Amino acid sequence: MKVAIFADIAVDALAGQASGRGGGHAATWLPQLADRFEALEHPFEITWIRTKARRGSDEDVRIGRQRFITLAGFNARIDFLMANLWAAKRFRRVIAELEPDLVHAWGTEKPFGVVPGIFEGPSLLSVQGCLTAFSKVAKLPLHLRVASRLEPLRVRSATRITCESSWSAEQVVKLGVKTMPDVVDYGAHPKFLEAEWTPDPEKPVLLFSGGLERRKGFDLLIDALQLIPDRKWELRVLGDGPLRAEGEAAGLPGITWLGTLPWSRTIPEMKKAWGLVVPTRADTGPTVVKEARVMGLPVIASNHGGLRDYILDGVNGLKVDPLDAPQLASAMTRLMGDFEQVQRLGMSRLQKDRERFDPTLTARSFLRIYGEMLAPSAT
Repeated sequence: MKVAIFADIAVDALAGQASGRGGGHAATWLPQLADRFEALEHPFEITWIRTKARRGSDEDVRIGRQRFITLAGFNARIDFLMANLWAAKRFRRVIAELEPDLVHAWGTEKPFGVVPGIFEGPSLLSVQGCLTAFSKVAKLPLHLRVASRLEPLRVRSATRITCESSWSAEQVVKLGVKTMPDVVDYGAHPKFLEAEWTPDPEKPVLLFSGGLERRKGFDLLIDALQLIPDRKWELRVLGDGPLRAEGEAAGLPGITWLGTLPWSRTIPEMKKAWGLVVPTRADTGPTVVKEARVMGLPVIASNHGGLRDYILDGVNGLKVDPLDAPQLASAMTRLMGDFEQVQRLGMSRLQKDRERFDPTLTARSFLRIYGEMLAPSAT
């Protein structure tokens, strides 16, 4: 049985070579999914189709049992302004060549979201970002505003949908989908599972990792820091975005701006941090929370995303509710003033979190769904 997966996978990130954020890809859960597909026994012939912006020849390589096709010269921003008409044309050609029994498309914020609507057989759509929900808390770039308007059509065209969290599934249901989405957690990369958390009790460091934007709550973080000018701990910021200039202009002491880092530099930063702060206003995951938890970092989290289910207040982190600057400042002060609490929260539920975010579970879940969709009774 042939499965064609349309996704933004980084081929050079397979087999333990993942470079992570800053390495040319954002879908950091996909390399380990492909690796697990390779390791597990299953009856499916899997072909991945991705796109790249650079001009040149298309690429077609085989790594182990899986095939990876790269379509070159693909401008996703322009394509969305064309309502994905160009993507549909190119994807139809690939589908005609492969003749898959099932298509699996990843992301309504990517042109791949058009695939279920152009394929006549069973289609699976995995939601990566809930653009309709995101647009309610922050202004999106023009092409993503267009994508958000197309999102209801994209999700309704799919035979079946998966989301990485119950929060994400709730947002998708509001769009009038045919069936209730399946919740499939995206596993953390083994590099994070293998890392040892070693915070220094004499060097209190809190980490923020993500886009420096309103949706991620970075403005709230800056406002909260202004409420605790006499803090004795350091905030280290991993990531870039439109609010970086505003954050630097605030002139707050004790902030180190690291920019976007590859995993080879991100993991050492996480290993020495006391905790991670994630004041997001809307997020299907986020992945960095899973990476933090499989390592052992406690997380200061909001309830506005999948992380509401990952972090239990007073158990493996602290919840900020309601999400505002005073509440966030209070949570950071409580965590960063008590190293014993840091260790207790970090170790609590660690084994359960490591099991929950094991990428093997993600792969098994998708293989099960493929089998259910291709079973004779499903056709």
